[in-house]
Amino acid sequence: MFSPRARFLSILLPAFGLAMPLSANADPTWPHLFKEAALPKSDATPAKVSYQSEIIQVDDEEWGKLVYQIENSAETGIKVRVETFPTEGDQADIEEELNEDQDGEIWCDDYNEIIGGPVELVSETDSEAIFSFNANADSAEDKQERKILGKTRITVNVDKSLKEITQFKYELTESVKPMMVAKIDTFELVGTCASHENGRPIVTKVATKITGRAMGQSFGQNSLQTFKNFTVSAQ
Repeated sequence: MFSPRARFLSILLPAFGLAMPLSANADPTWPHLFKEAALPKSDATPAKVSYQSEIIQVDDEEWGKLVYQIENSAETGIKVRVETFPTEGDQADIEEELNEDQDGEIWCDDYNEIIGGPVELVSETDSEAIFSFNANADSAEDKQERKILGKTRITVNVDKSLKEITQFKYELTESVKPMMVAKIDTFELVGTCASHENGRPIVTKVATKITGRAMGQSFGQNSLQTFKNFTVSAQ
């Protein structure tokens, strides 16, 4: 059986998708700058993407850490290679879960369906504006994700000159039980984005922190995912 603590990030990361293949219909109440940054630009070139990614997932001393590489090729698809297994959990199950959980999306400008409430301007300077909104629980793929998204607040930083999102943050507003045997007390995911020549910003780093209880035991888990060697070609 796959370790419940290893399972948490594979449950949460799809719910906090880096970018989803969404429709491009914007709510007319959204601030204009946010609207420009939160949806793909109309002149952005449709693209196939290749990249490499490394994920380091660290738990307590008993569980250890999980280190794996992802290679996403526009031609051959996604391949996952585990370099370090945790001390708990079946290795074959871990590899199977990791391969099932990858979707290959790396864009930072698809927010339409994840927005579940009014978009509020938190703060603003000459160069940057910060917006915040509740996540849309109706966008979840299952009951577990729905419970998580229903308690999640999302914040995005927008570069005014680029009209692009440079950072996003997902955070639980209160504890949640996505399943009977598990309770998540805190969850924070922070992503960093960078401009790309094809006209769409791409994610370059995602840091995740989570604490809670599973199977009667407390846990704390950190994960760092970095992306590199991007190749974008027209479809």
